[in-house]
Amino acid sequence: MSTEPTKFPSPIGGVPNPHDLAPSIIFVVAYAITIPLVVYRLASKNSRNLFIIATAAFSVERVMDFTFRALEAEKSSLRTTAFWVNWLQGAYAAGFVSIAGDVSNIARIFLLKSTRGSDPATSSEPPAGQLFPSGADEVRGQGRERSADEERALPKPFDSEAALNGGMLGQISVGEVLEDEPRRRAWIERLGILALVLRLTAIALAAVYSGLYFNGTKNHSNAVLAQQMRYASDIIVVVFLQLIKTAIIWAMFTRPRRVARRPALFLIVICLLLSVPALYRLAAMSNYTDSLLSMAPGSLNGPDAKAVFYVLHILPEWIAGTLLLTVNVKQMYGFTGMRG
Repeated sequence: MSTEPTKFPSPIGGVPNPHDLAPSIIFVVAYAITIPLVVYRLASKNSRNLFIIATAAFSVERVMDFTFRALEAEKSSLRTTAFWVNWLQGAYAAGFVSIAGDVSNIARIFLLKSTRGSDPATSSEPPAGQLFPSGADEVRGQGRERSADEERALPKPFDSEAALNGGMLGQISVGEVLEDEPRRRAWIERLGILALVLRLTAIALAAVYSGLYFNGTKNHSNAVLAQQMRYASDIIVVVFLQLIKTAIIWAMFTRPRRVARRPALFLIVICLLLSVPALYRLAAMSNYTDSLLSMAPGSLNGPDAKAVFYVLHILPEWIAGTLLLTVNVKQMYGFTGMRG
C-alpha cells in the first residue's frame, strides 16, 4: 500500500514563484537597513546588552532568508529542493520566536527589578550586575554615594507627574521608601522559568517540523507528524506570548508605584505585534495541497495568499524587531550591565 499522500499541509508562505520577487527584494532591503542599527547597538557601550542578541541575529538571518526567496522566485529549479523548502519553513516557524525570547528576558529582569527595595539597606539583593559588594559599598553611613546606574536600577515611587501618567489617584509621598519583595521576586522567577521552557519547546517542535516537512510531501505519516508538530509549536508560542503580556499587565496593576508604565507598554505592544504572525500561522495551517507548485485555492501560492502572508506574518515581525533595536533597551529599563 502506498504511503504517498494525496494531500499534505500547505507550506506557510507558499513556495516562492515570480510574484514573490518584488516583496522579497523589499524585505531584503528593509532588514538590511536594520543591520547598521544592530552594529551600533552592539558596539556602543551605552546600549550593548545580551537582551537584543537574538533579535540582532534574526535581522541578519532574514536578509539571508529573503535573498534565498528572491533567488527561488527567479530560478524554478530551486523552488522544490528539500533543503530550501525545509529551511524556509523552519525560518518562518522559529524566527519570530527569537524576538519573543528577547522580550521575555527583558520583561523578567524589568519585573524583578520592580521587587527590589528603593533603599539598598533594606534590599536582600546586591545591585544588578554586582555579585559581591565593592570596597566603596562597604563604607557605612548615610553619606554614601551611588552611581547613576545604581540609582536608575532601583524602583522609585512616582512623583505627581509620573503618578498622573501612570493613572494613579490619591496623595503620593515622593520620599517614600519601597520595601523589598523577595516572595514576589520568587514568583516572577518561576514565571521566567516557565516562559523559558515554553519557548525552548516551541523552537524544538518547529525544528522537528522543518526537518520533516519535505518528506511529508511524499509520505503520509511524515505529513501527519509535521502537521502535528507545527500546530503544537505555534499553540505554545501563542500561550507563551500571552503569558509575557499577562505578567506585565499584572505587575502594572498590582504595583503601579514600582512598574514604569511606558517601558511596560512598549513590551506589551511588541507582544501584540508578534501575536499577529502566530495567529496567522494557526489560521493558515488548516490548508492542504496536492503539490508544492499548485496554484489551487488552499495551496497558499496564489497572489492573494502571498499578500496576506507578507502583511500578517512578515511585516509585524519586522516592525517588532525594528522597534526593539531602535530603542536603547539598556537605558529604557535601567540595566547596569550586559545581563541587566
